[in-house]
Amino acid sequence: MDPLSLKYLERLTLRLTIGAAQLPSDVQQRHAEYVLSQQRSDGGWAGREGDSDLYYTSFALRSLVIFGFAVDALVIVKISTFAFPA
Repeated sequence: MDPLSLKYLERLTLRLTIGAAQLPSDVQQRHAEYVLSQQRSDGGWAGREGDSDLYYTSFALRSLVIFGFAVDALVIVKISTFAFPA
């Protein structure tokens, strides 16, 4: 795969994944736990304005995956509730 053929966010995710993989596992775990601790009660993550924001929620979820954090079903249900309200 030619990295130049990837879109910006794909290239960014690839670079971040490579960089995160070089961190000690305890640092990766600590960062993932911090990101997870910032999930709001509505299932999203706060944006610049303070309310949960889909854009920032997507970055939080991407961060958890990059750090190799096993996202459990409860976290997914909370995100889904925020992202796809009834």
